[in-house]
Amino acid sequence: MLGILAVLPFYNIAFAYDINVGGVANNTYYKESVRPTFYATDGASIVASTLNGNSFSSGSWVSAEGLYVLSVTGYKTGEGTKTVNRNFTLDKTAPQVNISGASQGATYTSNVAPVFSATDNIKLHNVTATLNGYAFNSGTTVSGEGLHVVTVTARDMAGNVTIKNLSFNIDYPGDGEDLSLIHI
Repeated sequence: MLGILAVLPFYNIAFAYDINVGGVANNTYYKESVRPTFYATDGASIVASTLNGNSFSSGSWVSAEGLYVLSVTGYKTGEGTKTVNRNFTLDKTAPQVNISGASQGATYTSNVAPVFSATDNIKLHNVTATLNGYAFNSGTTVSGEGLHVVTVTARDMAGNVTIKNLSFNIDYPGDGEDLSLIHI
């Protein structure tokens, strides 16, 4: 048998290494302290790591609210440097809810139009409301007699939740009540 031996040129093949980051995910919000960890694989070394530009060690706790950029750089001889960034946000504060247009426990003799709003120190995700258990939009006129309960729920991007209730009563005059018979 006759064989042919082919000689292929040898290219400098870079074997990729990874920088693994745990404890935080990119573009994620957290409502509790986090503990980012990181390491390089395949014999590479971590040569620099910073959190918002300041030196940071793997496994250190991050507990102050705010926006963060974790930057980790690794190096391996023959393969060079590689940098991995993780952007994350720490938000421990629940949203603030405000309801106006009615007072808690008050009785009204005319229509009422409760108005609600919510704010958050970092980023609000959503605000929903119900009137007596049914979906309710801010500023909608309430005209039915009886007890009414507005429940507003605000949620931020980290999952912090605030629920605020407002109860009021509507009782129109002239529905059979004779106010002239009341003696003081």
